[in-house]
Amino acid sequence: GASLPKETDAVVEATPVVEDKVNIKGILWGILAALCYSTTQPTLKMLYLQFPTVSSFEVLYWKSISMMVMNYLIVRSFGTFVMDVPHKFHRIIVIRAAIGFTGVQGMFTSVKYMPVTMASCIFFTMPVWVALFAWLFLNERLSYFDVLAIAAAFTGMFIINNPFAGDDKQ
Repeated sequence: GASLPKETDAVVEATPVVEDKVNIKGILWGILAALCYSTTQPTLKMLYLQFPTVSSFEVLYWKSISMMVMNYLIVRSFGTFVMDVPHKFHRIIVIRAAIGFTGVQGMFTSVKYMPVTMASCIFFTMPVWVALFAWLFLNERLSYFDVLAIAAAFTGMFIINNPFAGDDKQ
């Protein structure tokens, strides 16, 4: 084989060796978040089966309280005051909170009264609804592939949920 010119030896020796380090901490946090997110609905179903008198509103109340405390502690750990939000954003934050509450409450209620597979399937069509509402209200463009993905998602939802089956389906 051909050898490199002598000048490259000096360049190679002077070049610092950079070790390929992967920040595993972020990957682990991502895996933990995915694990928690994917086990939420089955855990809720087990809670509702074990304690039938527990309301989905009660579960959401305690979830909201714990999230508020955790978010407060995280924001304070970064040295930021929680209420440092410009006044012009207050209205949109309240609207976003109301929509978020409605969505999570709908998911918690559906898990209580439907099989977990059906509730999960419907819940995970959320990106489809976001795309459709963005197209409808924000005049976002949908590409051919977006429309194809939306059609595939709805087809999959109907195949899994089979709304035309009898009541004995579980």
